[in-house]
Amino acid sequence: MIKQWFDEIDCNLENGLNLSKLNNMENNFINYIQENLKGYDIKPDIRIIRKWNKKMGFKKSLLDDTNLFQQYSRLPASGMYLDMYIYKIIGNFLSFYKAYQAKSDKCNYADVEMPIKFLGFYIENC
Repeated sequence: MIKQWFDEIDCNLENGLNLSKLNNMENNFINYIQENLKGYDIKPDIRIIRKWNKKMGFKKSLLDDTNLFQQYSRLPASGMYLDMYIYKIIGNFLSFYKAYQAKSDKCNYADVEMPIKFLGFYIENC
């Protein structure tokens, strides 16, 4: 569900977003998480941190670097509840979109894209 939400943003950003549709999608996956995954903790262990850092292209000596992990996953190395991570992703999108509309230099698409990529990676590797 969240991947579809992100695809909607990715495909329609330049041509104009249907914010009502995005809001409905957000409500659907938030409700799903609240009903089925409440209290689920995303807790990356050192294996996940190493695999993620390797996927990001860091050299071997940096694979254990939790600061790099946090920077690229937008997730604290200590972990976070899934629902809070989703709210963070939505908040990142809203901040990004506001800056994007204002043509601000504080507009960073990676703040939306990287947590989505990490979540997919985490699901595949856990």
